[in-house]
Amino acid sequence: MKGLAIGLCLFWAAAYAGEVSLTITPKQARVGDQIEIRAVIKTAPDIDRVELSFPGDGMETILRQNPPSRLFQGSRIFEKTTVVAFFEVGTFPVGPFAVSYFRGQEKVSSETLEPQSVTIQSVLTDSDKDIAGLKAPLGIRGNPRYLLIYVLIVFLAAVLVFLAIYFWRRRRRTAPDRVPLSLEEEFARRIALLLDSRLHARGEFREFFIQLTDSIKWFLNCHYGFPAEDYTSWETIQALSDREREAWIPERIRHLFDVADEVKFARISPQPDSLEMVIHDVSGLVSEYRRRKKVVEEAQHADAGK
Repeated sequence: MKGLAIGLCLFWAAAYAGEVSLTITPKQARVGDQIEIRAVIKTAPDIDRVELSFPGDGMETILRQNPPSRLFQGSRIFEKTTVVAFFEVGTFPVGPFAVSYFRGQEKVSSETLEPQSVTIQSVLTDSDKDIAGLKAPLGIRGNPRYLLIYVLIVFLAAVLVFLAIYFWRRRRRTAPDRVPLSLEEEFARRIALLLDSRLHARGEFREFFIQLTDSIKWFLNCHYGFPAEDYTSWETIQALSDREREAWIPERIRHLFDVADEVKFARISPQPDSLEMVIHDVSGLVSEYRRRKKVVEEAQHADAGK
């Protein structure tokens, strides 16, 4: 009977244990540099809260970020980000990392991850540690008046550079200004440049999705008037859903952000069909906002012709 009770307890704990992806970036830094400790925790959907704690000798905590959890493919995803810095030189252990899982106020499971090490280097290089004294002034032979020719050459060169800059600026002021692109066309231009860079084709998925989400959040900021660039993915979707009348647009952007978060934070490479769907979705967004812009312009021309 006692063995059965122990087995049930172990099964209960295993049911609520999660998959933890832990990264420390960078693992080699200089004194005072910011180091990001990020944990992406995938667990059961009925887990309400996850706590992450870890010790660190000589470590100063600068920032903690705990965005709201989200459901993804039948699991609940938690993200924990801590920014720290060290102000001593050496190799320091960070951890062990204690992860606790809660359902309501009840702690249902916990696990411990092995500690990792961080190497902190001095801001001085090897050549800076023993700075030799200044050498004696170098004697100049001959009459110093011969240096006047070099002074004159430097003066004339400075005058020519000044005149060149002056006339260039004057010519630039008289040149016709380029007509700025509309918001929708600028968004389309940024997406086209990103796709032409072929980052995704070369396997540089993290950089591709960083630039993609930055461009989308910039457009949402300008078009809808909320600071999407300062919001998390979840906060961005909530704000967009309150402002966009077409429900498929927030859902499509939600899918883009879900894939991007997996790539940026969990370091998971997207499947080919998932990557193809992302490119299709963002192209569809560009086309939709261009279509809306064209409809507004045609309506304005029609009103002007009455």
